[in-house]
Amino acid sequence: MKRLLPILLALVLGLTGCAAEQKNTYHQISQEEAKERMTRDDGHVIVDVRRQDEYDSGHIPGAILVPNESI
Repeated sequence: MKRLLPILLALVLGLTGCAAEQKNTYHQISQEEAKERMTRDDGHVIVDVRRQDEYDSGHIPGAILVPNESI
């Protein structure tokens, strides 16, 4: 049993390296593309991570404030 455990561990670790390659879950877009996407009502959420005073001085309508200091 003691000899079987390292073999199984090596096998599991080796097989995890064979998993399908994951694609990036994010990509950059231009400001124009962002503006166009924000005009669509498709269920997206805009999160503003500035301080409360910065948020109060002006923000995108509908943006939700989650201050960076609280993340």
